[in-house]
Amino acid sequence: MRINLAIIILLFLTSISRSQFKQQDQVHFHMIMDHQTIEPGKSFRIGMIFDISPGWHIYWTNPGDAGLATSVKLHVPPGFKVGKVVFPVPTQFPMPGGIICYGYNTQLMLIAQVTPPDDLKARQQIPITAETDFLVCERICIGGKQSTSEIYTAAKGSGPRNVELFDHWQSLIPTPADQSPFVQSVSNDDNSVMIIWQNPVTDVTFFPGTSDAMSIGNITVLNRESHTQILFVPKYYDKTKLALVSCVAGFIDPQGVHRAVEFPVSFKGNN
Repeated sequence: MRINLAIIILLFLTSISRSQFKQQDQVHFHMIMDHQTIEPGKSFRIGMIFDISPGWHIYWTNPGDAGLATSVKLHVPPGFKVGKVVFPVPTQFPMPGGIICYGYNTQLMLIAQVTPPDDLKARQQIPITAETDFLVCERICIGGKQSTSEIYTAAKGSGPRNVELFDHWQSLIPTPADQSPFVQSVSNDDNSVMIIWQNPVTDVTFFPGTSDAMSIGNITVLNRESHTQILFVPKYYDKTKLALVSCVAGFIDPQGVHRAVEFPVSFKGNN
C-alpha cells in the first residue's frame, strides 16, 4: 500500500501550482551547535531543526502506510568525522481509510555528532552545511528540499550552548533496549513483541522500522502493568531477504517523562 500511495502523492505534487503552495512557507530548516566554538579533537553535536507550520507534518525514517521519509545529509570540511544522524521518537498520524503515518509536527530536531581533527588552527573558520529532502503534508502534500549553512570558529575552551534544547531532543532519541534502565527484556516471534519493564510504564506506542523484505501492519498494543505485548501482521515481499528490523517503542516512564527504546525484531517468515 505504501508504494502505491507514494506514487499517487508524487503524481499529485506535479499538479500543484508552486505559486500557490511553497514548501518554504510550511517548513523552516536551520542548524545549531551545542558549543560556542569548535575545539580541536573534541566532539560536538549539530542540531538540524525543522520548524513546521501548525497543522502540517513531515515523516520519520519509516513514514508508515503513506508518505516519504525525511532525509538529511551533513557536509563538513576534510578531516572531520560525522556520526549517524539520529531521529527522535515520532508521533502517529491517523489518516482517513485506516492509514497510519509516523512523523513530526510543530518542531523536529535531528542530531549528529561531529569530531574535528586535532590540528585545527585557532580562529580557523569552519563551514558546515546541512541538506534535507522531505515531504510536508496537511490536506495536500508538498515535496521539499532545503539547505542551511553556518560558519563556526575553532578555539580551545569552548563552553556549552543551546543546552536545554539539546537536552530535550536528546531525551527523545531511542535508547537501545538492552542498555535502558527501564527495560528488563524484549522477545518476539513473527506476530508479536513482548516487552517486560523494570517498573510499570504508560502510553506505549510501537513504531516498526523499515525493511525491503517486509512491512508490519495491523498493530495492537496491549499494556498490562510491567508487561507490554505488541501484536501485528507481517506482510512479506521477499522472504529470502529477511533481516533484523530495528523497531522503536515510545512510552511515559514512572516519573512522567516521555522516552523511547529501540530494539531489533527478527522474522522467520513462517506465516
